[in-house]
Amino acid sequence: MNAALRRNPESAALQFHGGNLYRALGQHTAARTAYARAIERGGSGGDAYLGLAGSYQDTGEWERAESVYQELLARQPKNALAYEQLGLLLYRDLKRPAEARQYLSEYLRLRPDAPDRAQIERMLGK
Repeated sequence: MNAALRRNPESAALQFHGGNLYRALGQHTAARTAYARAIERGGSGGDAYLGLAGSYQDTGEWERAESVYQELLARQPKNALAYEQLGLLLYRDLKRPAEARQYLSEYLRLRPDAPDRAQIERMLGK
């Protein structure tokens, strides 16, 4: 991976995949740097944001993760996965169920065939 990045450091896709690799290895600083580079280079759609937020969640940095999800939603207001992940973060980790309800409801609206629909509806009390 490092050799590929040295040959093509401007590749958003390589930066994104490097972020995934570093994250899997628990090297969160390197993962965050790679995800940020992927975002700067405009690649990977929202995946680099999701990886970056997930890396913050991995280390218990809930507010930073929330901020990344909010930034992604500002850029991609129809990103169902961002709504789901932010809603779950708010519900489980930040203990803000009223706010979580808004995001999880929007996730289900955007993705009516969601594979976790029954679980989310139970969380919402439906």
